[in-house]
Amino acid sequence: MVVLDWANSIMAIPREEIDYWLMDLFMRRQDLEDCEKQILELAGQCENTEEFAVLKHVLEKFILLSDNQFEKYLRRLAKSIAQVSSTKTSVAVVAMAWNEGADSSQMVLQRLKPMLPRGGRIKLFNSVPMYLKKKNMKDYPHFILIDDFAGTGSTVRGRLKHIFAESKSRKFPVTGQVKVVFGMEGAFDLLSGLDIDLEFLVKLKPGLSGHFSGAELGVKSCHMNRLETGLAQIVEGKMLPNFGYGRAEALFCLKGHNAPNSNFPILWWPEDCRGEPRDTLVYRSEL
Repeated sequence: MVVLDWANSIMAIPREEIDYWLMDLFMRRQDLEDCEKQILELAGQCENTEEFAVLKHVLEKFILLSDNQFEKYLRRLAKSIAQVSSTKTSVAVVAMAWNEGADSSQMVLQRLKPMLPRGGRIKLFNSVPMYLKKKNMKDYPHFILIDDFAGTGSTVRGRLKHIFAESKSRKFPVTGQVKVVFGMEGAFDLLSGLDIDLEFLVKLKPGLSGHFSGAELGVKSCHMNRLETGLAQIVEGKMLPNFGYGRAEALFCLKGHNAPNSNFPILWWPEDCRGEPRDTLVYRSEL
């Protein structure tokens, strides 16, 4: 066990109860073993057993996917893309990214490259603007937008809107699909209202509202709100995204990768309410 200065800290939850829970958690969730110090500090922020119960629920449901596990889903994605390409003369596989900066969708694209069939049917584009350059839309009139994760669906919707607007203005008719490895149910529902072929390999429930309802959900949400008061409300001019960006309530991250901002901020927000840096469960490089 990680040794913390328990003697100089006031804990609402007995140390023995936390240690027993952690031992049980790590027996079932070896993926979280490296996060012991961060989990202990989160437990120390709980003011009562009800808040501790919410924290336990969040960590039980949190998906911290290893690289090997993610590889299996990428192979499923590659197979799905190959099936599309077998019925099309040409297919553009387009990362959801908007520029050439590091982006998780570009990571997905690069890892898909050796998994996809050889030949000229499929061409990979590192960003949406790259697909929109020159005659790419004309030469590859069917596109597949890809990403590893969708939190609210708003980014996907914005990319589609831009592509189809450019298609209309240039008079290059295109058809498209969206394939996301992991995505929140709310994002899927939002995008399902569009006239587009949509696939989420895995749909994720929101962390609280996907598991509780009615008065119980209200109580759990109040406890999460209280936990979030222990975080800085503004960092670098950015407001704390309560319950995650767009209130997505996400509980998902690829281990060692940039965490989505759709996650509950207790997992990744960089400062506490005193303005002190936090040692967070997962890391996000931008706010």
